[in-house]
Amino acid sequence: MNDKYCHHIEHGLAYDVNGRTAPCCQFRGNDDPTFIKPDDYFQSDWLANIKQQMYNGEEIEGCQRCYKDEAISGNSYRTSTNQSQEKKLHFTYSNICNKSCNVCRPQRSHLVGLDYKKVLEKDPDNYFMQEKFKKQENTAKIVQSGKLKLESIVDWVAQNKFKNVIHRFNLIEFDGGEPFMHPELHKMFDMLLEENYQGQLVITSNGSVNVDYLEKLKQFNKVKIRLSIDGVYDLYEVVRPPHKWDWLVEKVNLIKQYKNIELGGSAVIHVFNVHQLSDMILEFEKLGFNKISLNPLGQQEYLHASLCPEEVLQDSIKQIENIDSQRYSKVINYLKGCISKTVTTEQVKLFHAYIDSFGPVKNINYQQYIPWNFELIK
Repeated sequence: MNDKYCHHIEHGLAYDVNGRTAPCCQFRGNDDPTFIKPDDYFQSDWLANIKQQMYNGEEIEGCQRCYKDEAISGNSYRTSTNQSQEKKLHFTYSNICNKSCNVCRPQRSHLVGLDYKKVLEKDPDNYFMQEKFKKQENTAKIVQSGKLKLESIVDWVAQNKFKNVIHRFNLIEFDGGEPFMHPELHKMFDMLLEENYQGQLVITSNGSVNVDYLEKLKQFNKVKIRLSIDGVYDLYEVVRPPHKWDWLVEKVNLIKQYKNIELGGSAVIHVFNVHQLSDMILEFEKLGFNKISLNPLGQQEYLHASLCPEEVLQDSIKQIENIDSQRYSKVINYLKGCISKTVTTEQVKLFHAYIDSFGPVKNINYQQYIPWNFELIK
């Protein structure tokens, strides 16, 4: 296959809380179908056109995130998917969450939407928010409507014959919002148990597990909980407020009591945590995670790691190389790519606008937790 091919175009299916349907959770096109049933999706002209473009080696509009990541480091979600050959059904089924993480957005956390609303209440003409709305139409609709909690797609899934297709996938993933906050997720698990699903179940969570769900997950053969973390020690409560690091460690120890559950740690690399990446790796290993993933930031360019001063990036590279340069080669290559990546004036302006706008709203002095001076971003 050519260098634009992605395994998910034939073997992937993803739904988000708005019903947007695509080959994977990172795909973003301008004409993506919504609330289309699985069988109809795989037989659609839309998918056939995307496939043909991909077979021809053409760039796909919805695949830009992977192209950008590959331009920086040579690696992306697409390249890892082509290697793993996973057949994945992905549900981002709700945006109800108990955290307002810096790298998140209202479609994934209603509390982030609440932060946006608070910023606008203090300053209706806020520069950061106006620029955000220009680029993210759905974000503008959610915040301006005042309906921050989006309706879950669980009932729609239950009504639309997903039982007919679940066995074509060897992996089914759930994320949100925070999946474990929702009693209705039991409906999804019950459907899979009734159908004797034998593939792997993956839940991406911020750690808000409870015993009821863990007991339910004991009934599945292959379960992985991927914990999204982004920072350790004092930085944890800054990048993933409002909880503290000790809270997460307690949740990890609870999950580890369930021997059928594989536990992984995942972090998004961004401007606030580059200096701490080596600490995160060591702490993740200490916690006993089976897999550690340090991933590039997606859409929020104003928090991109490339904004960090070169010496901060270089120091992080050296520390990670001292841990295991081969195992974490993709992370190292990504950070090296961030050094050479051009930082735009707009990124710089939006970064400082973000700090000025959300520090007061979240009651966080970001600079207090970062060992290098934000004035170096200019």
